[in-house]
This record gives sequence, C-alpha cells and structure tokens, in this order.
Amino acid sequence: MSRSYKKSPAGGATYAKSEKKDKQMGNRKFRRVSKQLITQGKDPLYDMNQVITLWDMDKDGHIWHGWEPGWWYLKKHNGDYEEAKKEYLRYLLMK
Repeated sequence: MSRSYKKSPAGGATYAKSEKKDKQMGNRKFRRVSKQLITQGKDPLYDMNQVITLWDMDKDGHIWHGWEPGWWYLKKHNGDYEEAKKEYLRYLLMK
C-alpha cells in the first residue's frame, strides 16, 4: 500500500455510488427544454443546473472530509478560523 490516506479528501454527501443515471436524465431534460425554447424563438438554456439541481441527484453534491486546518494555519491568521480554512482548502486544491 503506497498511501494510507486519500490524497483529495472529497466525496459524495451520501452513500450512492454513482450519479450516472441522474446526469443522463438531467441532460435529456436540458436538451428537451432547450429545443422547446428554440422553437418558441427564445434563448436556449446554457447550463444543466437550470433544469436540475444537485439536491435532485443521488449523491447530493460533493463535500470535503477531514479538511480541518492545522494549528500553523490558525496561528498564521491570528485564530481566524474561516480564513485559515480557506487557505487550507486552496492548498489542497493546488496539489
């Protein structure tokens, strides 16, 4: 075992394994509504999130697990927890 921890501690908010079926249904609905708007002479939709939300899908979006910033981030930001959390998440995303 080369790593005993997850490199990017993010995952689904529930125990659903996949959102494939939800994404397929959402894209079908998106294309159908866009085509109807075009035939009515209106502007088409530009994003699938306009017809379906993350909360309608099985996973309910993604969340970070174990993002607690270390004491050095808190010390650097004089105890400002929210600012330390932002910097720590930026650090994780740069990896």
